[in-house]
Order: sequence, then C-alpha cells, then structure tokens
Amino acid sequence: MENYLASNIFTPTTQAIHTYIERELLNERLVDALRTPGTQLIVYGLTGSGKSTLLYNKLNQTYEGAISIQCTRETTYEQLLLNAFDQLGPFFTAEKNRSIKEEFGIDFKTIKSNLSQSDNIKMSRILPAQLTPERLIRLFGMSKCCWVIEDFHKLQDLQKQRIAQLMKVFMDHRRKS
Repeated sequence: MENYLASNIFTPTTQAIHTYIERELLNERLVDALRTPGTQLIVYGLTGSGKSTLLYNKLNQTYEGAISIQCTRETTYEQLLLNAFDQLGPFFTAEKNRSIKEEFGIDFKTIKSNLSQSDNIKMSRILPAQLTPERLIRLFGMSKCCWVIEDFHKLQDLQKQRIAQLMKVFMDHRRKS
C-alpha cells in the first residue's frame, strides 16, 4: 500500500493532487451498505475532504446510475421530487400503429408475394401520471439508480422534515417488498 501526504489528498482550499485513494476497509463497508436494498447513508465531513469523490467512485461500481441533487437554502420538497423525476426521464409508449403491406409481383419465370404486418396502438391515460413518492420509488427501482441528495444540511427546517418523511416512505416500501 502506497503512503500519501494528507496535504495532497484533503485540500479544502486547493485542488487535490491525488483525487481518489482506495481505502480497503472503508470501501468494503461502503459498498456493502450501497448493495443493501433500501439503505440510506449519510456521508459527512469537512468541505473538500473527499466525501463526494468517495461516494461517486463506489456508486459507479455498484449501481447502473446515480441521480444527484444539489440542495441549497431555497430548495423545496417539491423541487427535489420534480428534479428526481426529470433526471430519471422515464419514457413510455404513447402510440402504436398497425399497418399491413402487401406486395405482389409477376415475372415470366416466377410469381413473388410479400406480406408484412406491424402493430401500432395508442393508449392514453384518463388522468395524467401523478408525481408521487410511490411512483418515484418504482422508477428508481426500474432504473436501478441510486438517489444522492447532496448538502441536505443547507435546506430549511420544514423542507428537511418533509424530505425526511419522504425517505421514511422509501424505507417502508422496501420492507413491504
């Protein structure tokens, strides 16, 4: 294992010389927690200490993707939900059509026929899809993504409480599955 100077790694005021260093025990514990369905993690430390670098390095090894939201003092619960839905970008089939094409040709030596068919169906919802925590949970599961909420501490207290309740819905849903 190579030795590094702390001043080349943890650099709150300048760019780090070494941006990521494997830490075997920490990495194993973090990856184990990330692979546990429904787990919520809090990673905390000083600015520039490598929290995000560590987390994203391990997320890339364990998930197909990550939806990341950077919180500010002005971020609301609704904005957080909409941002997650937008980043997941779910697509659905809005229209299918069926067409039948028949070709028939005669040549002096051969008779040739070709028949092809394709289905196209258009279905519309009576009500538009609701952007609810339950739907968000399903979409995260389908996309095999992890949700990263950065700088949660910057939120106003009411928004923190609402988002904490949302996380409880995520945890309760995992127990039911």
